[in-house]
Amino acid sequence: MMGTRMALPRSRPSRNSRLLIASVVLTFVLLGGAAGVTYIAYQQATAELVLERDRELAFFSANRLESELAKLAEGVGALARTEAVNQGNFSAQRQALEDARHRLAVYDAGTVLMDSRGIVIGTEPWRPEIHGRDWSNRPFFSRLLTSASVYISDVVEDGPDGQEVVVVSVPIQGGRGEFVGALAGMFKLGEPTVSSLYASVVRLRLPQTGSTYLVDGNGRLLYDSEGAAIGLVGAGHDVESRAQDAVAVARVADPLLVLKE
Repeated sequence: MMGTRMALPRSRPSRNSRLLIASVVLTFVLLGGAAGVTYIAYQQATAELVLERDRELAFFSANRLESELAKLAEGVGALARTEAVNQGNFSAQRQALEDARHRLAVYDAGTVLMDSRGIVIGTEPWRPEIHGRDWSNRPFFSRLLTSASVYISDVVEDGPDGQEVVVVSVPIQGGRGEFVGALAGMFKLGEPTVSSLYASVVRLRLPQTGSTYLVDGNGRLLYDSEGAAIGLVGAGHDVESRAQDAVAVARVADPLLVLKE
């Protein structure tokens, strides 16, 4: 006689057990979501701090660089204040320029003396091909007619043999403060090992986080913190596009900008 099998009753989780499991799952989901939100917020905060740091660095670098670049005008500035130059006597000015040739050697592309009309009346070293030329339309002359401060130019092709240079110019003022001419010192591009222009930037010891550039008003690259493009010109980017791509922009002196990318 075969025995009858009896089915064992299935144990079902109680209502309280199901609620407990659901609560645990929900808790993990909420904790995961909170962790994700916290991480995203942390990333955003970190990015904002880095951006703010780069902005502060750009402005700090610009202020320091402005001071350094002002020193580049000391040679021509000191000569412009001498009596031999500011009295407006052509012969005395030419002689003073020649006598100061050793002090003016810092301007590795030479020094140019212009009269009150912007006519080139002296050069050091000697550049007979530009003597008598009218440079009154050059910004490094014309800007001095309305401002007594130092002017630092964009890249211009006024160096020896049409070489591209950056010009630092100062006004020459007579005894009554009248404008009697201008002195301009010129720096070659692409000479980082010997140029005082690049030495002024290198002395800043800019941090090597990201890239820092010095560009002129036409977007010409004058300095690259990584050293690979120092002196590069014709970089193919105008200053507006570079400024848009940069995380921080600070003006050094019209027309120079420091860009942090």
